[in-house]
Amino acid sequence: MNGVSNKPYVLLVDTPSSDGHALPPEAIQQRSWELLRIPDMEKAFEVIQGHEVAVVVVDCGNDKDDWRLFLSRLKIHDVMVIRLVPKPGNVEDQGSLVQLHQILTAHCDPDELIAAIERSFKTWVWLQANPMLDTLLAQLRYLPSLPSLYFALQDEINAPCSNIRRIAKLLVRDAPLVARVLRIANSGFYAHPREITDIHEAVSLLGHDLLLGIVLSAHLIDTLPLPGLKPEVLWKHNFTVARVAGKIARMNGCSADLIQSAGLAGLLHDIGSLVLLANLPDSYPTLLRKAGTDEKQLIELERQRWGGGHSDIGAMVLNLWNLADPVVEAVALHHDLDGETFHQANPVAQAVFAAESLVRGYRIYGRDALANFEAELPFLNAPDLYDACAPLVSVGM
Repeated sequence: MNGVSNKPYVLLVDTPSSDGHALPPEAIQQRSWELLRIPDMEKAFEVIQGHEVAVVVVDCGNDKDDWRLFLSRLKIHDVMVIRLVPKPGNVEDQGSLVQLHQILTAHCDPDELIAAIERSFKTWVWLQANPMLDTLLAQLRYLPSLPSLYFALQDEINAPCSNIRRIAKLLVRDAPLVARVLRIANSGFYAHPREITDIHEAVSLLGHDLLLGIVLSAHLIDTLPLPGLKPEVLWKHNFTVARVAGKIARMNGCSADLIQSAGLAGLLHDIGSLVLLANLPDSYPTLLRKAGTDEKQLIELERQRWGGGHSDIGAMVLNLWNLADPVVEAVALHHDLDGETFHQANPVAQAVFAAESLVRGYRIYGRDALANFEAELPFLNAPDLYDACAPLVSVGM
């Protein structure tokens, strides 16, 4: 190190089997962090112990012993981690090694790597301002990573010659997931005149974003230890919020992309609760029972206890998964908008907040829900929303 920076460091660590990465100097100027290339792991720990380090980027190469030991040692330090791996699906055994972290392919382009660093740095800054939540994260053992199927689907969806046939071919590798997709396509939310038995038709009906959301949700529910959870109840609630959010976004004149994003955010809005339940099986169910069906009370109890709630945890996970900013913001704010902040939020966040409020109110108050919406949330234009969305909400109850 030629000099000591006043900015937090981002360390780019090479392992013996890594290829090395070049980031253009002009691309890292005027950042809130200072990039420092480190030639080996031991040197990285020397820097971490003597300086403020926000993010560590490690090229894992093909030597599992190298990076497993390094990542396990990193876990006790207050840093965010970005793992560069040979292939996107090559992420085995990472769940208990580090805290929330991102995974990129080793040959990603410089812009993608810099964007990932910015996301991690933003999360690190937020955690520095929320020490209670930072302490909570340090206790978490089970943290979700993106499944390899998600990467494969995303690549196919973004390919110039993408088509439903190839997308369906990827899905059929996972028979339980295909069954889940078909059940959703045949649910009362779509009121299809006949049963859909073809996965190609189901994919066409659901759309790409919602399909990716189903893949992520199924992965979380299937891989995290979730004591006492009733998966079908969770699926029904989240998909109800997703469909209502999409409906509201459409009513508000949003573009097709934003309507899809509203559905995706609605489907994923409670993933923070899954993370907390998986990691705190003794204490979190107590909060769930105390809050009952009132998620707004649940978020208040979570923040009293840990300095943050499931919406905060969920937003951090989605941010590090590189989901679109409107989706991340919608998950972060799905309990937190009011008459002033509602109109400042992006349209996706508005739609998900309104959808969650309608579903929550309907569940608590039943047919008296509209009176409560008008009293508590007058800025939602509740009569119009209620009349338009009540059929969808009732299907999900």
